[in-house]
Amino acid sequence: MRAFSIQMFGLKIKNTWVRDGLSEILATFILSIFVYASGALFTLSRGTSSSVMGRALASACGTTLAIYSGFNASGSCLNPGIALMFCLLDKIRWKKYPLYVVCEFIGAFLAACVTYSVYLEAFQKFDGGMRQIYGENATANIFTSIPADGFSKSSGFLEILVGAALLAGIVAAIIDANNAGPASGVLPIPMTLLLYAIAMTFSLQTGGAINANIDLGGRTFVAIAGWGPEVFSIGDYWFWVPPAGNIAGGIVGTFVYQLMVGQHLPQPYDTTIDPVKINVDIEGTKYKENSTELSIVNGKTNLSYIHEI
Repeated sequence: MRAFSIQMFGLKIKNTWVRDGLSEILATFILSIFVYASGALFTLSRGTSSSVMGRALASACGTTLAIYSGFNASGSCLNPGIALMFCLLDKIRWKKYPLYVVCEFIGAFLAACVTYSVYLEAFQKFDGGMRQIYGENATANIFTSIPADGFSKSSGFLEILVGAALLAGIVAAIIDANNAGPASGVLPIPMTLLLYAIAMTFSLQTGGAINANIDLGGRTFVAIAGWGPEVFSIGDYWFWVPPAGNIAGGIVGTFVYQLMVGQHLPQPYDTTIDPVKINVDIEGTKYKENSTELSIVNGKTNLSYIHEI
C-alpha cells in the first residue's frame, strides 16, 4: 500500500510565484515567532525567565531555522533589505520584490497573532487587561520597536542603517560563490552568529529593528489588538524610521561589499552564457533558470543560486 502523502491529493504547487510566496510567509513566520516569543518571555516574566542576551540568541537561532525552512524555494530572504540585496545582485527578479515584501509582512503579522494567543493569559496577568505602550507595564515593545527616551530619530535611523548594512553586506559576502561560497547546506549557520552580533552591538536606541516587516507587522498587530493607533504616532511618528533604515542599509551594505570586494574577485573556470532560459541536469536533478552564469568549480558544475521562474 502506498504511503500517505499530501502529494496524493494533487496539492503540489508548481507556480513559482505561489510557491515562493508561501515559502516566504512560512520562513518569516518562523523567524518572527522566535523574535516575538523571546520578547514576550523576557518582558512578561519581568526579566526573571530570560535576559537581553537570551532574547538576542533566540532571535538569531530563529533566523537560521527560518532560512532552512524555505531555502530551496524562495531562498528565505525574511527581510525587505535582504530581498533588495538579492535583487541588486540579480539573484531575484525585480518584479518579484513586492511579492517578497508583502509575504514577509503576512508572515510576521501571523507570528504576532500566534504569540499573543499563546501568552494571552500572561498578558492579562501582567497588565490587568490594560495594554500599554509606556511605563513599567508596557508590552508593545514585545512586537515592535519603541524608541528609547532621549534619542533622536536621526540617531535611531543611523543605528538601524548600520545594522542593516552589516547584515546585507556580510550576507552578500557569504553567498558570493567567488568569495566565501560555503556549501548551501551550511550557509544558514553563520546567520546565527551574524544576527546575534548585530543584536548585541547595535540595539541600544532601537532594539535592533533591522527587519522592516517584523517591526511593521508587529506594529500593525499592536495597533488593532488593543494597544491602539498611538503606536504609529509615538516618538513623533517613529514608525517610518525602521523601514527606511532597513532599506537604506540593504542598499549601502550591498554596494559597499561590491565596491570593495565583490566585483574585483577573479572568476576562474567561468563560462558566460547569454541570459536565456537554460535547462541543466545536475546529478539527475533538472533545474530551469533564467541565468547568466554557469561555471565549473573543482571539476563540478556550479549554478549559483538556482531559482525557478
